[in-house]
Amino acid sequence: MQITTMWPFFILLIGLLLKETTQVSAIRIRSLSAILSSSKPGCPEKCGNLTIPYPFGIGKGCYFNEPFEVRCNNNTAFSHGLYYRSVKHISMDTITVVVPSIPYPYNKSSGKNIYGDEYTTGKSIGEHFSVSIKNNLVAIGCDIYAYIKDLDNSSRRQDNIVSGRASFCDSGGANGSLLYDSNNALSSASSSYCTGNNGCCQSAFSRMPRIPFASIQTMNTEKTSWASSNCTYFLVVEKGISESEFTQLLGKCKKDDYYKGRLAVNWVIGNVSCDNATRTPKYACGMNSRCVDDTTRPTEGYRCNCSPGYQGNPYLPNGCQDINECASQKGKHSCPNDARCINTPGSFLTQMM
Repeated sequence: MQITTMWPFFILLIGLLLKETTQVSAIRIRSLSAILSSSKPGCPEKCGNLTIPYPFGIGKGCYFNEPFEVRCNNNTAFSHGLYYRSVKHISMDTITVVVPSIPYPYNKSSGKNIYGDEYTTGKSIGEHFSVSIKNNLVAIGCDIYAYIKDLDNSSRRQDNIVSGRASFCDSGGANGSLLYDSNNALSSASSSYCTGNNGCCQSAFSRMPRIPFASIQTMNTEKTSWASSNCTYFLVVEKGISESEFTQLLGKCKKDDYYKGRLAVNWVIGNVSCDNATRTPKYACGMNSRCVDDTTRPTEGYRCNCSPGYQGNPYLPNGCQDINECASQKGKHSCPNDARCINTPGSFLTQMM
């Protein structure tokens, strides 16, 4: 068995950090509950079709701090905190970043990565950003085992491998057992079969590692399929992406063969816990809002949500406004038909007629 320690897990992260890269990645940010829609008063609200909600902002004085600065160039937004990657959408918690990933071919005789063994560790993408648990590990290749483990021993946890899966090719060859139509496109019959027996495997994360270590091993199976299909990809991609986007990579190893994968990235307003944040003058949550700890990060961090009964942008001083349950559509309040609904700040009262 040949073992190759590789940095593709963090090539996605380092791809964010490499300022000299020539590929500008697209970012879209999705929401857990509601889309922020208000910029800081007096500041540009949009860049092209993209809404820029505070704490992000365009121009001096319009963002919370530098990591949340957005620059607008030809109707395209670029994030300072993500090294000026292009931004497509902003939500309450997650950014999806398009990051290019190159193939990693093996020597057909030895099974060793021809680029040499590589290794990397890291904790987060700066203080405000971290890789989200909303991603899957995806490995493309024949007779390989891919995994990510946490080298942090401080917590004395036993589950140091946080994601891993084997990928086999039943019939070997460049296309493994994937099905292609007459136009050499992945057929719909195999578009959801990234199960590990057709040259493609994927695995969820049990948790996000504090000190990640990424590796691929070639496996000496009976057919040793990696000898005939020696190209591999190691990806960390957002859950829910159509598998047809990356399963066609099997067997493609040319220099111009690379995959623009979408990586889900969390953002937080501060890299401390709520308990500590509420005691500091830089506490970011406005009136009628509450602090929420991000427990999915390997390090501490918090965000703000509007308090129950309020809606809006919790990062603006008066961004969370009362919801008038009585004026809302049916179902917003539980008043019986013969009762009068009286709206109150953050709630409502029922008065019998």
